[in-house]
Amino acid sequence: MYLYRDLATISLDLSGESLHKRNYRLEGGAAPLKENLAAAILLRAKWPLTAKEGGTLLDPMCGSGTLLIEGAMMAGDIAPGLLRDYFGFLGWKKHNPKTWELIIKDAELRRENGMLKLPTIIGYDADSSAIKIAFDNIERAGLRGKVHVEKHDLSSLKALPSMQVGLIAVNPPYGERLGEESDLRGLYTCLGDKFKQEFNGWQAAVFTGNPDLGKQMGIRAKKYYPLFNGVIPCQLLLFDISSEKFIDRTPATQNERRVQAALTQIAPNSEAVQMFANRIRKNMKHLKRWSEREDISCYRIYDKDLPEYAFAIDRYEQYVYIQEYRAPKIIDKEKVLQRQQEVLAVLPEILNVPPAELFFHKYARREKLYENNISVQFDKFYSVKEMGKTFLVNLASSEIDIGMSLQLRNLRILLQSSAKGSHFLNVFATDGAMTVCAAVGGCLTSKTIVECESESSWVRRNFALNNILEKKHHVVISDMFLWLEREKSRYNLIFAELPELEDSELVMYQILKLLLPDGVLLLTTQDKHFILDPLLFPDFKIEEITKQMMPEDFTRPSKMQRCWKIY
Repeated sequence: MYLYRDLATISLDLSGESLHKRNYRLEGGAAPLKENLAAAILLRAKWPLTAKEGGTLLDPMCGSGTLLIEGAMMAGDIAPGLLRDYFGFLGWKKHNPKTWELIIKDAELRRENGMLKLPTIIGYDADSSAIKIAFDNIERAGLRGKVHVEKHDLSSLKALPSMQVGLIAVNPPYGERLGEESDLRGLYTCLGDKFKQEFNGWQAAVFTGNPDLGKQMGIRAKKYYPLFNGVIPCQLLLFDISSEKFIDRTPATQNERRVQAALTQIAPNSEAVQMFANRIRKNMKHLKRWSEREDISCYRIYDKDLPEYAFAIDRYEQYVYIQEYRAPKIIDKEKVLQRQQEVLAVLPEILNVPPAELFFHKYARREKLYENNISVQFDKFYSVKEMGKTFLVNLASSEIDIGMSLQLRNLRILLQSSAKGSHFLNVFATDGAMTVCAAVGGCLTSKTIVECESESSWVRRNFALNNILEKKHHVVISDMFLWLEREKSRYNLIFAELPELEDSELVMYQILKLLLPDGVLLLTTQDKHFILDPLLFPDFKIEEITKQMMPEDFTRPSKMQRCWKIY
């Protein structure tokens, strides 16, 4: 009975002891997992599916063997409470002993059958006393000969020929009770290195109370889940161990340091932060239905919806790209930093995105890829899909254009639908995304004009990702103004994204002289000073299509990106 003021609550104890006690563990190691927490870790890591396919379960730091035993019970269809000799309901007067006996017999039969098909389950630990405890627990669980444990240092971990590709589940120390954080960074680095060297193609589940230590592994997590180990807030990090998920351990960029610093802060819970979090959830609820219906996986989630949080937040499949609008000078710098930390702290959980896949930058006009001052590392780019096409996008660097502008999605759709049978020209190109759309739309030939080798490489990589042959689709490296002045060929479909220019009228004349009489020029710019005066081009019809080209995920009118159709 629980009495609170004038209210009494009477509860019937049907379990006796806590249900996490399976009766196989009489002694734990130095920092044991509860049995039900170990089961939750394995379920989140989809171990039952891996076990059904015959995959191996490996715990390289097994301690008292809880993960191994729970994994064996799942794989062997063994009821978790089968070893218990008492439940509270046995003393209940409405308890039916005959029905209970039938349930027990059925569970025993399922265990007998399940034991015949157990996959390989192996655990290692550097502590010989932990191995002895694990062996005793395995014995009491009735799994002797089915779960193998032995003493091994992490440094000697390797995949054995007898192991089928499967799941590594591990609960390494994380600075609580077993050691300080500074002493454990090398351990996590070693664990990550062993994963990379020996277990390519495997899945991994790492349970830690310190996500910063998890980053030492050098592998990008595909998912993470918040869990508690007693009163300690922890995270379960899930990994696909494959080379494309490996992180280069070069010194952290300013962006990475900023994200890491924010994530070390205590998760904020002020009213303002909750309003921001609720707005993100509301937007995602709408956008999820729309994006699935339209087959769109890259879209804007949030754009300065709340004045206090002046950010633009974009989703590029599993990645999240955050840009912060420049704050007025009257706003205190500490307040600006606090807002950054609050946004970076709450987004991973709201959007279910690992911190390593969060990219933060100040909102700024990106530079073009002039070879003299920017070194481009394409291995830092990320490939994403848009309506069946694949593009490389630059999320990590704040110095250069991101590529595949989300705001131009409808313009790409229009261009692709207009391209069939055309001869296409793309000037002031950076990544060639528009040329890819024209090629997929059926243009006969295309010419993409870029100003440096890096841009040319970006275009060609996008061509290769979409199986576009350069035999009909040429990339030209040239000074843009000289090329426009000298070009003699004419085209019936042209796309131009004009940068800020001193003499935009002259450039427009040069572009329009390349347009065939029945041709169409699709023009866009972010230059807020650009004026397109119809009186200067009397032979052409000029139609502003900014409003029509505004995607559904860009709800506020844009003063940054304007579009025209000229014919």
